[in-house]
Amino acid sequence: MKLGVDTTNASVAPGFYRTEGLKRTLPAGSLAVQADVFAPSSWKTTSVRAGLWGVGAKSDGSVSSYPIIEFTTIGENGFTGWRWWDGDNGGWYNLDGTSYKVNEWNRLGIVVNGSNFDFYVNGKRVATQASPDSVALGAAILNSFNPADQGANYDVYWSKFAIGREALSLAAKSQCSQDGWKNFWFVNAGQCVRFVENGKNSRL
Repeated sequence: MKLGVDTTNASVAPGFYRTEGLKRTLPAGSLAVQADVFAPSSWKTTSVRAGLWGVGAKSDGSVSSYPIIEFTTIGENGFTGWRWWDGDNGGWYNLDGTSYKVNEWNRLGIVVNGSNFDFYVNGKRVATQASPDSVALGAAILNSFNPADQGANYDVYWSKFAIGREALSLAAKSQCSQDGWKNFWFVNAGQCVRFVENGKNSRL
């Protein structure tokens, strides 16, 4: 799926109001969300922010937090790479030691783990955010940032969006067997297998 950023259509308001994306409400009780984002070499010379946003939910269903894991080339002091947002206390945290795969798909994940959010990049847990009021994920957003006249148009490609009741990374067909498909909200094991094989997502 392609989400294009057109700088001529940027919000007149700066900062947060120039974030753009696609939001998906998640089934009640969702504890994990993941998606693959493609990182082309052209991003190295473009003002880019592309990330997976979670919407934390309290026990009553209200919003508790906004955990975020994203790639940026316009971080503080010119930082380029992965970073995460503390949705309870605010503030970006750069992941200097976490590499990104250029001209390849990179898998991002956010998982509710007790009273914390765990952030994943390419299957590795890279950070943890305390969020004592969060019991689930109520929604997820595939997000980007429009730099307006401070940058150029760019595209963000997403694939294999997945959600689950458990802190699992869906990467192998074996995870679909013995009712494992239920952890990712598929209707049956066949849907789960097709998702692993070719990214076909019958749930959305």
